[in-house]
Amino acid sequence: MRRFSIVIFLIILFIFSCQKEELIPSKGYEDVTLKNLTGLDGCGFVFATNNKSKSLEPINLGDFLTNYKDGDKFWLKYKIAEGQRSICMVGDIITIIELKPQSK
Repeated sequence: MRRFSIVIFLIILFIFSCQKEELIPSKGYEDVTLKNLTGLDGCGFVFATNNKSKSLEPINLGDFLTNYKDGDKFWLKYKIAEGQRSICMVGDIITIIELKPQSK
């Protein structure tokens, strides 16, 4: 019986000591979905915030992604690109600082 108790204790200890992946990144990231707007004049891929309040037009998306598709979800850290103009005009022009894919 004592051996059984020790085995159970070790199993429980092992289960709860495993490091869990953080689902929500640190402060400063925004939950976004990549949208393909290439059918609109002057548009390409943009980020839609998941609260649907705004769209974000990245000027450096190619620096972070090479293989992406419509509907991909990310955690995005960005800054507004001051003095930039857009032909698409669907949202703020941004410079990506960090981009992390969301686990499915």
